[in-house]
Amino acid sequence: MMGCSPFHRSCSGNPTNPQAVAPNPDPSRWKLLKQKRVNGWLIVKLKYLDCTNFEGEKILVFRFDRTFKDLCFLNGDRIDPHFGPASGPFGSAMSPFARFEPTDLGWKAALAFCEL
Repeated sequence: MMGCSPFHRSCSGNPTNPQAVAPNPDPSRWKLLKQKRVNGWLIVKLKYLDCTNFEGEKILVFRFDRTFKDLCFLNGDRIDPHFGPASGPFGSAMSPFARFEPTDLGWKAALAFCEL
């Protein structure tokens, strides 16, 4: 079986082994694929080099009206795609406000969200 269950916190990505879990992305190993600032939001599409689900790609939306370079500086070049508190070299790292599936439709949805 492949997919996520509301009763189990991990997702399996191997149909021959339902216990196999895709590796978590390493917040310090990513490549920027795309970025856009919209109405005080920063949208980025990153490829996490150690992650296998969706080929490691993530679309993240940050409540941050500055550049991606500024975000990297404030986060110490660590961009964690997970929600929640984190700490960086300057006290607190930015956590994403939202995530969208890493597809063309997901990018359009992120843009629409930020244009509200």
